[in-house]
Amino acid sequence: MNKAALLLGGIVKKTAVFFKIVADKARSSPNFWFLQTVYNY
Repeated sequence: MNKAALLLGGIVKKTAVFFKIVADKARSSPNFWFLQTVYNY
């Protein structure tokens, strides 16, 4: 694998972890139902 692919893979992995953390926080917050409604459209 070349460096660009490795770098991109690392960025994607970090982004996925970041979004998972955000989703977990949102799930435990009172306005999660609001986020769910927005995502469903």
